[in-house]
Amino acid sequence: MNKLKEQKAITLIALVVTVIVLIILAGVSINLVLGDNGIITKAKEGKEDTIVGQEKEQVELAYISAAVKKLGDNVTSEELQEELNISVGDNKTEVTEKDDNILNVLFYDTTHNYNIDNGKVSQVELLELHISNYAELLDFANRVNNGELFEDYIVYLDNDIEIEDDDWIVIGTPGDRDNPGTHFSGTFEGNNHTINKLKLTTSKKYNGLFGVNDGRIQNLNVNGNLSGTLGIKIGLISGCNQGNINNCTASIECDISLSDSGNYSLKFGGITGFNSGTISNCTVTGEIITSGGSFSSTGGITGINAKEVANCKSFANINGGTENVGGITGSMENYSNSKIKQCENYGSVTANFNCFYNGGIIGHLTRNCSVEECTNKGDFTGDYYRSKTGGICGRMEDNSRIINCYVKATGYSNSSEVDGIVGQTSGDDILINNCYVCGVIPIDYITYAGREAAVDFITSCYYNKEISSTAYETHNATGLTTEEMKSTEFLTMLGDKFKADTNNINDGYPILSFE
Repeated sequence: MNKLKEQKAITLIALVVTVIVLIILAGVSINLVLGDNGIITKAKEGKEDTIVGQEKEQVELAYISAAVKKLGDNVTSEELQEELNISVGDNKTEVTEKDDNILNVLFYDTTHNYNIDNGKVSQVELLELHISNYAELLDFANRVNNGELFEDYIVYLDNDIEIEDDDWIVIGTPGDRDNPGTHFSGTFEGNNHTINKLKLTTSKKYNGLFGVNDGRIQNLNVNGNLSGTLGIKIGLISGCNQGNINNCTASIECDISLSDSGNYSLKFGGITGFNSGTISNCTVTGEIITSGGSFSSTGGITGINAKEVANCKSFANINGGTENVGGITGSMENYSNSKIKQCENYGSVTANFNCFYNGGIIGHLTRNCSVEECTNKGDFTGDYYRSKTGGICGRMEDNSRIINCYVKATGYSNSSEVDGIVGQTSGDDILINNCYVCGVIPIDYITYAGREAAVDFITSCYYNKEISSTAYETHNATGLTTEEMKSTEFLTMLGDKFKADTNNINDGYPILSFE
């Protein structure tokens, strides 16, 4: 068999050589075949032109569809994004709004960029900067800090790089009332390379590899160590994200406390401290220890989320002494309509001193926000007597939603309230729908949603009555046996957001459709 494969390989090589020789004999030079203007180069350019044409057509059709729905009014970035998600797919494009009502579309896979001005689509030719060593990374950071924002650039990381300083200078500077600061605004393409030994040891307002990201950071791995009092908004990738962070990983060792600046609002996350943009397809590993004052938040992915976190995973073990602690995010920005969707937590989450709200996915789910299609498989513990701890959420408030989620983990109570889904609820128009718990939840004074009386906002929710000691039946949750929860009938009850555990990654219990 191997000999036959070798013969086929030799035959293919001979065929290629023969074709080239025949072309040369026909009067065509090697340069005409392989040169800058050669046949092969022209073929590649032709393929590129075809891709550009297809992408422009996709943008044009999406814009027309959005305009038709609005009966001719100006199309917003959110409306165009929605249409592109339908036609191209989720997490394939990013739409932003520039000055003078011009929309911009970035295609993630090709990094092609297009402007849309009153429905007319034109390609934006981006400049390139390549970084291959620490000196070049440091020079790039200094250029950003001196005011060069790289809006029309793709910055490529060409090699793994090790940080040589004990305290990284941070890419970008924070602003204030009189100074907008310098925020990176281009595309940083990590090429799946790693920045190693990032160290943050001194206090800065925004602390991370980047201070504030207004652009796009993708395909980047960062390993780092954080210690001391480091500032207000802290994350290994970026202290604050106002743009997009996609397909990045952070491996972190962290033991930090609130800065002595007098601001009692520490926000820490493995990816970013504060997110008002989009974080997608990111993963965090390591150990996180934090302590802080009132309104402080700690999360595996982000400290506070004010827009969207999607398709992210955290394997980090968190011991949080901030007011809000969560496996994915500590808290949501109030009234922001923020969302956590299709995220998974595998690390343990522990409420330490000063932690009021602690959850496997989120500590504090604030007004008008939601958690959808998420799972927690990391043990959750209430170590502080005042903490409210839940397998998904510590506390949820008015108009908030938890939908299509499940918990397969153990809750531990050391004199605090610990519950399977939510530790505490407050306000009106709350919904917990189509969720299940198959972990061990402790002593019987703990309720399914932090209330002792029956509640009508829990609908179509289930728990394993063979392994949980809590009597959930009075709270509109249905107790099932292990066999029943692994049955096809139960899977049908859960609907199309769930699927069968055919590869036994969840001990036979239903898993979410994206897993």
